[in-house]
Parts: sequence; structure tokens; C-alpha cells
Amino acid sequence: ALTIQNAATVDLAANVDLSGQGVSVATGVTNINLSGADATTNLITSTGGANAVTLAPLTDTNNPNLTITSDGNATLSTITMGTGTLTVTAGDIVLNGAINVGGNVSLTSTTADTDLTIANTITRTSAAAGTLTFSTTRSIFVTTGADITGMGAGVTNIVLNSDNDATSGGAISLASGTVFTSNGGDITLGGGATPATVAAIGTAANLHGVEMNNAALNAGGGSISVIGTGSNTSTGQRGLEIYGGSTIQTSGTGTIAFTGTGGAAGSVNFGVRLDG
Repeated sequence: ALTIQNAATVDLAANVDLSGQGVSVATGVTNINLSGADATTNLITSTGGANAVTLAPLTDTNNPNLTITSDGNATLSTITMGTGTLTVTAGDIVLNGAINVGGNVSLTSTTADTDLTIANTITRTSAAAGTLTFSTTRSIFVTTGADITGMGAGVTNIVLNSDNDATSGGAISLASGTVFTSNGGDITLGGGATPATVAAIGTAANLHGVEMNNAALNAGGGSISVIGTGSNTSTGQRGLEIYGGSTIQTSGTGTIAFTGTGGAAGSVNFGVRLDG
């Protein structure tokens, strides 16, 4: 494994390919500078077993793309990037800081039965259209105040994709105070291989397919699709459980589509439950 430590700033050149290594850029490092030229890809790859990638706070000064691939965990601190893209594919992804980007973001967990927790703000500011995608094999949790926001002249599509391996279900839960603002882009909450048409599915631990508690979705002219199916393990398993003053809105030609299916076991398994 490779460990970079005890440096104020680590400069990663235009192409860093560390295939086969566990990579830790954290201990004693206060900042990572991606100093590659425009449109150049910084590639950090960790393959084989539980090898992991850990990054200290990262600053992109010249708009390169950053791709991180790991068979183990990827632990990310605060990330500030220009127009380059951020693509992370790992067994488990841990977010320990806010993400501020201008390009597309794709965070995908691949280990079976792995939850993805978004506990910090994620903001995309761009004049061009783009997409923020969050995908995992089980459930997605967005904690209180972890807003996902599109800004600038470009629309930002927001996609939350649970149960991406369509194996054992996966819910989506937006905690109190969570706000998604897509700036005219589409907002999609669903599951499986195609979250625009497949439901997020409740689990034994999280009964409802999609749960929103005092959360807000604002597409600003884009369309909103929320698809959920309740778990089959208990009772009171809603496809969509939307309550606590949650708001869902768009404008202009944007549409809002709810598709909910209650769980098959037990009772009071409503497809869609709205309780202001």
C-alpha cells in the first residue's frame, strides 16, 4: 500500500495511476492539489481485496477529472473542484466533508448490502447541464441539513438510486430539513438498474420504499419522479411515506409523478401516504 503523509499540500500530476495499491493520502496532509491540465484525468485505482482509498481535503485548481476506483472503501473529505468530473466507484463510500463541484458527480457503492449516507452538503455550480448521481446496493440516507443543490445557468439533474444490484432491496430516506434544488433539472428517486422506472424497496430496517420527513424537493421547472415499494417484512410498509411538512414542487412544464406500492405482508401498507 502507498501512504502519503506529513505534507501541507500533495500535488498530484496529470495522471496518477496506482493500480493494485491501497492508497492513503491523509495522515498529516491538509490539502490535495490536482494540478493536471484541463480535461486531464487523475486516476487513482485500488484493486484486490480490501485495499482502500482515503483522501484528505482536495482542491482542484485546473479542472482535471478525478476518477477513484477501489475494491475496498473510499473515504472522502471536503472536495472542491472546478469543471472537472468526480467519479467514485468503491465497495463502500464514506463522505466526511462537503462537496462543491462544477462538473458531474457519480458516487457508486458496489459491495453487496451496503448503505450510502450523505451527511454533508453537495453543491454543483455550472453554466452547463450536468448530473449528480448517488447509487448503492442497499439504502441511501440523507441526513438533516445535507442539502443537494444545483446552481448557475446550467440545470442539474439529481438521481438517488438504491438497490442498484436489484438483489435485496434498498430504501431512500430524506431526514428533516433536507432540501434538493435542481435548478431546472430532473429529480429522480428510485432503485434497481433504472431508477426512473424501478422502485426503491423498503427493507426490514427501513420499511418504506421512499421516506421524506420535513424534506423538500424543488425542480424549478424540471420533472420529479419518486418510485417506492414497501418492505414485506412487517406491517405499515408504505411505498412512499411523505410527512412532517415535506414539500415537492416544480414549475412551468415540469411534472411530478409519485408511484407507490405497499408491502405485501401485514396491514396498512399504503402505496402513497401523504401526511402534512
